[in-house]
Amino acid sequence: MCRILNVFLNPAIDNTLWVTDSINSEPVSVIREKAYAGGKGINLGKTLDAVGLDNLNFGIVGRKNEAAFLPLLKNSVKNFKFLYHDGKTRENITVVFPSGKLLKINHKGAISNSVLSEFKDELLLLSEKSEFVSFCGRMPDGIEKKEYIDLICSLKNKKILIDTSSFSISDYEKIKPYAIKPNQKELGDIVGYTLETEKDVINAAIKLLPFCKNILVSMGEKGAVLVNNSGVFKAIAPKVTPLSDIGAGDAAFAGFIYSKALGDDDKTAIKKSVAFGTAAVCTEGTDTVKREKIEEILNMVSASEI
Repeated sequence: MCRILNVFLNPAIDNTLWVTDSINSEPVSVIREKAYAGGKGINLGKTLDAVGLDNLNFGIVGRKNEAAFLPLLKNSVKNFKFLYHDGKTRENITVVFPSGKLLKINHKGAISNSVLSEFKDELLLLSEKSEFVSFCGRMPDGIEKKEYIDLICSLKNKKILIDTSSFSISDYEKIKPYAIKPNQKELGDIVGYTLETEKDVINAAIKLLPFCKNILVSMGEKGAVLVNNSGVFKAIAPKVTPLSDIGAGDAAFAGFIYSKALGDDDKTAIKKSVAFGTAAVCTEGTDTVKREKIEEILNMVSASEI
């Protein structure tokens, strides 16, 4: 049985460029570069691979640049299956300056022809063997939101996991997911107002409890909070030297999923979530997080019910 099915409709080729000059200098000089298979769903899958949790990655890939994308995908995740659309897999650029400042340039992504009917049929078959099904990443152009929500809702008796900036509070009311993972700003967008304090974050998450079983909110250096019907749990990250925050939220969600798949309690789940996310911050670009680094950091994470 495949415990986790990761659905990716909007994968990416993530090109990271390291430059020598400051952001105020023109032109900047590239000293090295690396390409990764990216997107939230793939980042989730490769992190779960790193800790040995069985998962399958299923998505849609563009034909026009498959020669560039597929080798990167094979190097990122162990198990995958995909359908083609006639366009391109989107390509993103991250520029890393000597100061550590990042400039991210992300394409929205688009599906140039409708493959949803075939994709839905295959998804239903694959999900029969899965306990959890994740839908992560921004919804690409070419798909109506109603189609996407209907696709998710077609999965019955599954623990639905969502990490996207595409859904509103009314959308979650229809989907009723097992868990969502917004960051602080994204949670504010969901409820419709800016969240200034931790108390604001908790109160906003509580508003989602009637239809979301677990709301995991990442707050960067401040750690994360988990809100569910059992209570409110917080974990604080240790101080580290950051190398890249790309994919840190995806790794944090992977940590939560990993913990819940093992049957851990909520305090342990939020602790592992923050450990995974912090380990990702200590990892260059969107390279795969190392299990040894996660275990090292886990001992430095504090967690409590608040």
